[in-house]
Amino acid sequence: MKNYLHTLNYSYKRKIGIILTVFIIVMLYSGISLYNYYNHQVEILVDKEAKSTIENVSSQNVIAIKKEINSKFTLMKSIAGDITSDDQIRLDRILNDLTAYSETYGFYNMGIVMPDGTCYTTLNEVMNIAGFDYIVKGFNGKHSVTNSRLSEDEQHMLNIFTYPIQKDDKVIMLLTATYKSSTFVNLLNINSFDGKGQSVVLDSDGNLVAKYADMEEENLQYYTKLEEENASMFYKLQEDMSNSSKGYIEYQLNNETYLAYYEPIGINDWYIISFVPRSVVYSNAMLVGRVLQNVNFLVIGFLIVFGSILIITFIRYRYNIMHVLFTDELTKGKNFECLKVDFQKLKRNHRYYKSLIVFDIDKFKTVNMIYGSSYGDEVIIYLARLFHRIFPEDTLYRDSADLFIAIVEHEDKGELIKKLNMFHGQIIEDCETQKLVPITISMGICSMNNEDNLHRIYSNALIAKTKVKGKVHEFYGFFDKRSSEEIISNQKLESGFHKAVLQQEFEVWYQPKVDMRSGEIHGAEALVRWRKKNGTIVSPGKFIPLFEHNRQIVELDKLVIEMVCKDMQVMKKNHLKIVPISVNLSRRHLEQPGLLDMIKKTIEYYEVEPKNLVFEITESALVDDKEGIDTLVTNLQHMGFLVDMDDYGTGTSTIRSLSTSNFNTLKLDKSFIDKIGEEKMDTILRSTISMVRKLNMEIIAEGVETKEQVNFLIANECFIAQGYYFYKPLDKEPFMELLKG
Repeated sequence: MKNYLHTLNYSYKRKIGIILTVFIIVMLYSGISLYNYYNHQVEILVDKEAKSTIENVSSQNVIAIKKEINSKFTLMKSIAGDITSDDQIRLDRILNDLTAYSETYGFYNMGIVMPDGTCYTTLNEVMNIAGFDYIVKGFNGKHSVTNSRLSEDEQHMLNIFTYPIQKDDKVIMLLTATYKSSTFVNLLNINSFDGKGQSVVLDSDGNLVAKYADMEEENLQYYTKLEEENASMFYKLQEDMSNSSKGYIEYQLNNETYLAYYEPIGINDWYIISFVPRSVVYSNAMLVGRVLQNVNFLVIGFLIVFGSILIITFIRYRYNIMHVLFTDELTKGKNFECLKVDFQKLKRNHRYYKSLIVFDIDKFKTVNMIYGSSYGDEVIIYLARLFHRIFPEDTLYRDSADLFIAIVEHEDKGELIKKLNMFHGQIIEDCETQKLVPITISMGICSMNNEDNLHRIYSNALIAKTKVKGKVHEFYGFFDKRSSEEIISNQKLESGFHKAVLQQEFEVWYQPKVDMRSGEIHGAEALVRWRKKNGTIVSPGKFIPLFEHNRQIVELDKLVIEMVCKDMQVMKKNHLKIVPISVNLSRRHLEQPGLLDMIKKTIEYYEVEPKNLVFEITESALVDDKEGIDTLVTNLQHMGFLVDMDDYGTGTSTIRSLSTSNFNTLKLDKSFIDKIGEEKMDTILRSTISMVRKLNMEIIAEGVETKEQVNFLIANECFIAQGYYFYKPLDKEPFMELLKG
C-alpha cells in the first residue's frame, strides 16, 4: 500500500508538472505573440497617423501658398484691365498709378515691358530684358512668377510676377511686379508642429524658389549633407520631383532622423517639402519603445517562471499604451484621439439624442499673458472638473490648448440648453465671487443624428462656435445649413473687398440730423453702402460685422473719411450750406497705427475744417479697451474734432462710460426710442436726458419714427434727432439738393 501511494503521488506530481510546463509554454508563446502583435499594431497606427498629419500640414501649406500667389495675379489682372479700359494708354500715367499700387501692396517695384523687351519700372529704371523666359511666356499670353533672380543693380534677389496686358486678343504690353526674395520667403517658408517642422519650396532641380544672400550657405549645407549622408533617398526625391510625383522619405541629417513629405504645388515646376524631426511625430511610439526596451528581458523571465504573471503584465502594458495614446496629460481625461475611437464604437442608433459640443475660452491667450500659463492650465482643469460635475453622465475630450469637445445626451433641445445654462451660470458665479478670473466661453453645437462622419460633425460645431464668438449676450450656437451657407457667403464678401475698393463700388449716403423744433438740418451721419457693378446692393448688416471681425473695417473707414471729405469739398465749391458730418470709427483702429496722421492729411488735402467733421465711437468699444478709446477721443479733440458716443445703452458700462470719458455728444440708441410711451422707459429717458445736459453734453436721438416720439423728446429738452420720421439715408446728390434749400 505504501509503495502504491508513493507511485500514485509521483504520477500525480508528474502530471501536474507536465500540465504546468505546457501551461507556461502556451501562456508564454501566446503572451509574447499577442504582445508583439499589439505593439506592432500600435506602431502601424502611430506611423499612419504621423504620415497623415504631416501630409495634412503640407496640403494646408500648399493651399496657403497658392492663395497668396493667386491673389497677386488677381490684383495684376485687375490692374491690367484698368490699363486697357483707358482710350489713351499713356506710359507716364500708368507708371504713376503703378507707383501707388507698389507702395500699397508691398512690391519692391512694378513695371511695364514693351514688345521690344524694354522695361520701364516705378524706380525710374529703363532696361532691356528681351529673351528672358518669363518675358517670352508673357508675350505668349501666360502669366508667371519666377525663382529668385539678381536685380539689375546686383543689390537684391527678386521674384518677378508677370501678367500679359491684352487688347483685342493681342498682348500689347506686360505688367511686372517684383518682391524682394527676403519678403517672398516669408510667404513660402512655413513653420509647423509648434516651430519644430519646416516647409520649403523648390523647383524640379532642387533649388530654393525664393532665396537671399544670407540663406545661400544654409541652403548649400542642407542639400550637400542630405546628398552625402542619404544618397539613395536624395536621388529618389529628385527622380520623383522630375516626374511630378509625391510621397514620403525618411532620412538622417546632423544626427537627427527626419520624416518628410513632398508634393507638387501646381505653380511652375515648384514642389513643397514639409519635414519634421521623427521624434516629434513619433513621440508616443518612442515612449512605448523605451518602456519595452527597459522591461523586455525582465518580463520574459517572469513569464517563463510564472505563466499567470504574463496576463497581468500584458494587461498593464496594454493599459499604459492606451493611456499614452488616449489620455490628456493636463486634465487626465480623454483626448481627441480617444474621441475618434469612441465615435467608431458608437453604433448609429446610439447617436440619436446626442450632440457634439465644441467650446473654448474667449481670448485665452490674454489670460496666459496676464496671469501666466500655469494659471491658464488651472483654468482648463477647472472647466474639465466643472463639466463632469454638471454633466456626470456625458463624456468630455480635450483637443488642444483650451479647446474641448463633448458628447452630451439629451431628450430635446430644451434640456440641452438648460444644462448649458447651468454650466455657463456656474462660470459667471465663480467669476463674480472671484474664485476665477473673469472669463467667457463660446460653444458650438451639432446634432449627431443621421451623421456618420466625425470630421463633418466636428467642423459643423466649429462653424456654429464661430458665429457666437465675440458676442456679448450669446455663448452658444446651433449649427444649421444656413450657418454653412453664411460662412461661404462671408468668404466671398471678404475676398471681393479689394476689388470693390478698386472698382469704386462703395458709396457714402447721408442721413440728416434735424432740430425738431424748427426742422432745420443740424448735421448728418455718413453711412456706407456697397453697390456692386451688376446693381446688387449688399446689406451693411452683412458686410460691416464681417469687416469688423477680419479688420478690413480699418481700410473701409479710411475710404469713407476720404469720400466724405471729397463730398464736403464739392459742397464748398458749390456754395452749399456746410453742416457737420459724422463718420463712424471702429475700435479696430486702436490696433493700427497712423489713424490720426491719415485724418490730418485727408482734411488738409480736401480743405475741410475740423469743426465740420465729427467722429462716432460706439459705447461698447469702451468695454474692450477703455484706456485706448479715451486716448483716441482726447487726441481727436485736441485736433479740433467733436467725438460722439454712439449707440448709448447697448454696451455694458453705460453710467460709468459717462463718468469717466470725455465725449462731446451722446447718441441715444434706437432701442430706447422705440419704447417711448412705456412708463419705465419714459422715466429712464427723462433721467438720462437731464443727466447728460447737466454734464454739458449734447444729446441726439436715433431712430425717431413717430410724432409721439418727437413730442416726448422736445418736451424733455432733447432737440436733435435723426430717423425716418424726418429723412431716410440719402444718396449724395439728393442730400446736396436738400442743402440748397
